[in-house]
Order: sequence, then C-alpha cells, then structure tokens
Amino acid sequence: LTTKTFPNNGGSHYDSENNFGTMLALFYPCFTGILSGANRADVLKDPPKNIRQGTFAAICFSFVMYVSLFILWGSVADYRFLQGTTEGIHDEVDLGRVVVANIVWHPFPYSAFIGIIIASLSQSLQCLIVAPRLLQQIARDDILGVLKPLAPLSCRGEPTRALLFTYVVAALLVLIGKLELVAPLLAMCFLVAYAFMNCSCFVLTLLKSPAWRPEWIGQRRWRIWYLFVAALGFGLCIAVMMIINPIWAAVAGFMAVCLYTFINFKMQALKWGSAVDGIRYRFAVKSLMELEARHDQCVNWRPQVLILYKINLTEELGGIKHHEILRFSAQLRKSRGFCVVACVLESDTRDAAAMKMAADQKAIIRGIMDEEGIEGFADVVVAPTWQEGTNYIIQLTGIGGLIPNTVLLDWPECTAQDTQADQIKKDFMEVLQTALAANKAVLAVKGLQSIPTEIVHGTIDIWWMIHDGGFLILLSWLLSQHRIW
Repeated sequence: LTTKTFPNNGGSHYDSENNFGTMLALFYPCFTGILSGANRADVLKDPPKNIRQGTFAAICFSFVMYVSLFILWGSVADYRFLQGTTEGIHDEVDLGRVVVANIVWHPFPYSAFIGIIIASLSQSLQCLIVAPRLLQQIARDDILGVLKPLAPLSCRGEPTRALLFTYVVAALLVLIGKLELVAPLLAMCFLVAYAFMNCSCFVLTLLKSPAWRPEWIGQRRWRIWYLFVAALGFGLCIAVMMIINPIWAAVAGFMAVCLYTFINFKMQALKWGSAVDGIRYRFAVKSLMELEARHDQCVNWRPQVLILYKINLTEELGGIKHHEILRFSAQLRKSRGFCVVACVLESDTRDAAAMKMAADQKAIIRGIMDEEGIEGFADVVVAPTWQEGTNYIIQLTGIGGLIPNTVLLDWPECTAQDTQADQIKKDFMEVLQTALAANKAVLAVKGLQSIPTEIVHGTIDIWWMIHDGGFLILLSWLLSQHRIW
C-alpha cells in the first residue's frame, strides 16, 4: 500500500474488449440493494420515516464503502497486475485467486475467500427474500396471466412457489458462467425500474395527485425540487443505459414500452387506472375551463345534441328495438359535436333500488349507442314524472364549454282514443318552453318511423325561418354528408 501506486493507476487503461460501459455494467448492480427496505415496508414500524432514512443511509454507506475500495485497490498494485496482464495468469479464475491471495490481508487462512462467499450468500438471500414476495404480489393482482400460478401462499403464508421460480431463474442465469454477459442484463433491468420510478414521481408531482404525499409537497419550491430531481433521475438512468450498451438499452426500452402497454390495458380492464388517466384528466379540466369562455363563438358553433330518449326495457330486452331517434342523431355526426343521450326513470322514490335500476338503464343505453355508432355520453335521471325529469336534464346536463345547445326529441303523435293525449301535449309544450328558456335549439322530429335506413336520392326541402340563424340550412347540409342522404 503506497501513495505512489495510486497516481500511476489514475488514468483509464481499457483494452480492446472492455470500456467504461463494460465496467459500469459490472459495477452498477452493487448499488441495487439500497431499495430493499422499501420492498419490505410491510414489516417496518414507521414505513415513511424508516424507508427515507434507511435508503439515504444505505446510499451514503455504500458510496463510502465502494469509493474506499476503489482507492485501496488502486493503491496496492499496478493496474497491469489487477487486469491480469502479467505472466503466469491464464484465466479470470486464476487472476481472482492470485489477487486475493497476494494482496488481501488474511487474519486467518482463507479469511478473504470466506468473506467473499458470506457476502455473496448474504446478497443472494436478501434477493431471495424480497423478489419472491414482490413476484407473488404481482401474480396475485392478475396483471400478467402467465404468473397466476405463483399467486398462492403456503400454509405458513410464505410465497413458496414464487421462491422456487425465482431460484430457478437465478440458477439459469448463474449457469451462463459469464459475468460480463449477466451484469449488463441485470443493470438494464434495474435501470428501467429506476427510470420508471422517477417518471412516476415526476408525473404524480406534476398532476398534484392527492395519493402522492411526500413531505412538503404542498409548498411550491419543494414541488419544483421534486420535479427537477425526478426528471434528472430519469435522464441519468437513460444516459447510463446508453453508456453501458446502446443496443441493450434499445431492446430494454422496447420491452418496457410493450410491457407497460399490456399492463395499462389490463389495469383498465381491472378498473385500476394509471398515471396516463391523470394526465388526461388534467388536460381535460384545463381545456374545459378555457373552452367555457369561448363556446358561444359563432364561427365554432355546431350542434351539441341532447337526446331525450324514452327506453322500454321490456321490449328492448325482448329484441324489439326503438332506436329511430338515435339513428337520426347518428346521421348528424358530421357536425363533430358531442352527444348526450338522457333518459328519465319515473319513480316516486330515489332509494338504492331506483338508483340501481337507473345504473342498469344507463348501461343498456350505452350499449345501444355503441350499436348505433354514436359517440357521446349516456345518463339516466330518476324523477317522479317525465316532464320533471327532462326539466332537470335540460338545466343540468353539461359542464364548462361542453353544454348541449340543441335538444332532440320525438314529436308527440297521439290518437283520438289516447286518454293521456292532453297530458302528453302539455308535457311536450313544457319541455319546449324549458329548452327555449335555456337558449337551446329544439329539434322535434316527426315521423321517425319513416327515417330512411338505406341510401336515398332526391332533394331535402327546407321551410325557411328567418329567425333560426341558418340552423335549418346547417341541418340539411349535415344530413347530406351522411352516406344515406
């Protein structure tokens, strides 16, 4: 151990087979155990405090230990000896034995070899404790169907199946027998995990998610600090991946994107959601707030239709369909406006049973909309009468700039024998009054049974009304853009 040896070893002495990326790939997995405490949060007394303190302590301790090892190794022997370029050494195994036997201090015979074996076993056991539990949790959540057999626990609550699977995978990797091949793969796996972790922290901080509550998150300067550190961590992970091996980095990135896409699809099926949904929510809220002040501009006006739909569940479930008004609305879809199909469930009570029935009707209407190719929203209101329910719908449907400006409903057709003809006419007039008072256009369509379903040829006649603002002209043009007209 001399002070002269270290300066002589200070420069880089890479050969044709090794470079900085290779050395980084070999060394980086040494730092991947610092998050083991986070993986065992279920047994910690105070996880937020213990994980934070333990992780930073592990980082500082590991940094001091490995830097001291660099300094000591660089001070005890010439770099050519450490590289194994001296005579008499024929392979890497001989090199390791010679270096450990001649340089490392042995308080008793083979003490260094025993220490290396114990350290290796300790790290292996740590991984075998943490990895199976994490794997079992992923399998239990049914995110990846191929891992489902690993979900059951033993009678003692231990992930035995996941442990055996982890052992088999680790043993197969060990059988490769080439550390320089295994280390880059291991480093890429950890770097991808750390990159996504930093990306998640960045997105959650940006979205101000209430589920993300690190200390001082409510203060602006700390939010900026979290954003900066998370973005820096993500960038550093990607940079280290490219330094180690650009091809491996590209493959790992592609596999990560594919896995994320599949898991995101599975999470939507499981109704978990993801950070992408949070980003969409933030953009949607911001757009709605900006659109509210501009939705009355004439140049951007388009029919945003509120359909007052009457559904007969008995006939609908029996295969008798009355979708004429929805088909007519679908023929106006070239307006590129949104559509709301609303129905009134007449009930004197608003209890759980009525709400459950309303939810069932909403699901059926949603299915009808998909069947007819209508893009929009469905809603069901529980009210004592149809007229009162439509009053609620016309006044309350919409949010921000997405407020229906057109009401579409059937023209009432009553016969002389209809005992409720007067009430039907009265309800219709009250709906018209409510819609006009709310400054909405009204499309009361008569003869929906005669709406064409096949291609027709001819002329669309318009009875001009000066005060309609050109709405009938626009309506006829929109119909003519549909393939049927």
